Amino acid sequence: MIVILMNIHLKKRQRNYFFKNERYTASLKELNLMTKPVEGVTWPPDIMVTLSGWEAELDWNGQSVIIRKDGKVWVK
Repeated sequence: MIVILMNIHLKKRQRNYFFKNERYTASLKELNLMTKPVEGVTWPPDIMVTLSGWEAELDWNGQSVIIRKDGKVWVK
């Protein structure tokens, strides 16, 4: 459930940023994500801008979880 909430939260922030700036960002400050939006995850995530958009990696329950722009989520 926490991973689903993070997916929705990150996608919404990146989408809004893209509409305003015509690009994605890896900056938590530009996404206004400096504070932890939900409990239970290690904060902050590592956000990378990729050729297809962006990916975010965060730790959850001792595992790395990757969230991609298109909504794909997997455990590394």
